[in-house]
Amino acid sequence: MSRSNALIALIVGISMFAMGSASAVAGDAAKGKKVFNKCKACHTVKKGKNRIGPSLFGVIGRQCGSVPKARHSSVYKAACAKAPFAWDEKNLDTYLTDGSKFLSGIAGVKKRSTMTLKLKKAKDRANVIAYLKSIK
Repeated sequence: MSRSNALIALIVGISMFAMGSASAVAGDAAKGKKVFNKCKACHTVKKGKNRIGPSLFGVIGRQCGSVPKARHSSVYKAACAKAPFAWDEKNLDTYLTDGSKFLSGIAGVKKRSTMTLKLKKAKDRANVIAYLKSIK
């Protein structure tokens, strides 16, 4: 294979990988609403109504730990105090993969958060995030 053919094959391969990654990230809000049923034991999407976890109404773009009267774990409070962050799609995806690892990584503590749900499928996470984006 010539260098130019190898370069073309590499570019095509990278493009295909990028397209596959983009489609894996795109979510469906209607499907996300169904997946969100797993979250309802602890969360709601009603504005101002908290359960064990805070309301997720308007979560996209919200500063961590900013929901009034929410009961946050000590790990969550430590993470928000040490390295404040806003909830964006990337943070939510990482958090939904394994919330306790996400927060303890920020807070630098070994203690785990109270978030126990883990959405292993990337498509489920993308769908839930699309659903949460639609709740404003």
